[in-house]
Amino acid sequence: MRSRMHRRAGFTLIEVVLALSVLLIVGQFLFQGQRDLMSRRQKTMPAIEWYLMLHELENPAHHFKVGRISPGGTVELFVDQKTYLLTFDGRQIKLIDLHSNSGFIYLMAHVKKYAVTADQQMTIVTDRGQTFKARLLLPKKVPA
Repeated sequence: MRSRMHRRAGFTLIEVVLALSVLLIVGQFLFQGQRDLMSRRQKTMPAIEWYLMLHELENPAHHFKVGRISPGGTVELFVDQKTYLLTFDGRQIKLIDLHSNSGFIYLMAHVKKYAVTADQQMTIVTDRGQTFKARLLLPKKVPA
């Protein structure tokens, strides 16, 4: 008489443990990668922020024209019937929409010093001590 072994459909305990270990290892790598991405995203890149701010201000599609430049560095910008202020609040440079009295855009963060001269020469110093200088290539507003 032959003894027959009946195989049941399913997984052995070793196969289940092995599959769970592989899933845990893959999950750990995914979560570690996500944590790395989140920490990298919070690091500032002042040179890139500076370039993007200048690009935004000098973009021909916006049609900005420079009005008055105050001794504190606040710049009045005009587009058609709207007025914007380029200001520095002690830490960040922002563009405020005076037409709606509610809108603003942060253009650059982590700024320690900021100055704009009458000839549109903009200078900033970041928290890291990096200095950036550029002349704004914007037309002056013609008095009406």
